[in-house]
Amino acid sequence: MAQQQGGERGGPRLTMRLVGFQPGASQDKLVAALGRLYRGKDPEAIRRALANVPLTLTRCATEEQARKIRGFLEPRGAILEITYQGVLKASTPSGQAEQGAELAGVREPELPVQVSRPLTWARDRRSRPRVHQGLSLEPMSLKEILVRSVSLLQENLALFFSVLFIPNLVSFILARVVKGMVEGGMSQGSLLNVVLAGLVGVVIFLILFIWAEGALIHAVSEIHLGHETSLKGSYWAMRPKIGGLLCTMLLVWFLVMLGGLALVIPGLILIYRWLMADKVVVLEGLRGFQALARSRELMRFKVGPGLGGRPWVRVSVLAAGAGLVCLGIYLVFLIPGWLMSQFIPGAVTDLLAEGLALLAETLATAYGSIALVLYYYDIRVRKENFDHRSMAQHV
Repeated sequence: MAQQQGGERGGPRLTMRLVGFQPGASQDKLVAALGRLYRGKDPEAIRRALANVPLTLTRCATEEQARKIRGFLEPRGAILEITYQGVLKASTPSGQAEQGAELAGVREPELPVQVSRPLTWARDRRSRPRVHQGLSLEPMSLKEILVRSVSLLQENLALFFSVLFIPNLVSFILARVVKGMVEGGMSQGSLLNVVLAGLVGVVIFLILFIWAEGALIHAVSEIHLGHETSLKGSYWAMRPKIGGLLCTMLLVWFLVMLGGLALVIPGLILIYRWLMADKVVVLEGLRGFQALARSRELMRFKVGPGLGGRPWVRVSVLAAGAGLVCLGIYLVFLIPGWLMSQFIPGAVTDLLAEGLALLAETLATAYGSIALVLYYYDIRVRKENFDHRSMAQHV
């Protein structure tokens, strides 16, 4: 076996995986470096594989080979994970420190070693790191969050719009149906039918809307962390979490309503505390009161001293900035609809105006949701010192 793996007999075997990229890493340099390690491998195949990290580089490297490969790839922007094939033996902290120092001190070899296994794609989704080249998981200012939200919406307009357009379209159709039933005249029996139809429509819309919000959170998270996703994939990923998300959001709305009935201020405080609850359910897997407690923990984090570092101030400023962007979106769509209704009155024009309002609502909701997801990640990066490796392992 040792001879087949091409290493020293009796020595420990290590598995080396490329799990991410350092900020600003050049894909071309990494492709060239991997091409030297895997001579004869097509550069385009390597480039496609890099788009789907983690990559298993080898499962049978000796310690010497691992040091050389690490010293060769890390200066070119690779983040590597090195593990023993067998069960790791307990070692003292000093031993770990000595091993780390030894690895860090090895220089790049003049001729890179040849590894004995081809590039393979890791299939375990839970271990898949959510990073890509150039992604900077660093604290962002509120302006950067707002600008990056606009960029994400522009670059992935079809996906984000489609995710939220489904529940909004269903709501639009149901509202038109109920309106038609009301305008058609009602008897006592038909009034009951209208009420029942309205209740069923509200339930359907709530389920679809919460599902769509979860799918949008998933999609924004995947793209922000460097992965590809789709409309079907985003909704599909929410299937095991839809029950927990639905229960958590209904709990939030119920408690906020109770606080609002007492006074307006308690209701606003509860909204602020639980603003991250849906993100916690989708991205951390918590639910119910655990998700509410986690959201409160995140929202209590102070960025720095002074009034500007208080979380409620940052959220208020972020909401004001996002509100201005959403107002601009509404004006772009509602002004043409209003002009058409004024100068070309008619049923068709009214329907077009309602359609434009539906588009504006969908885009504005998508933008606000994107900004909150980025704000969630900003809190975790600041509070928990998440970098590329820890984000890949824990998110």
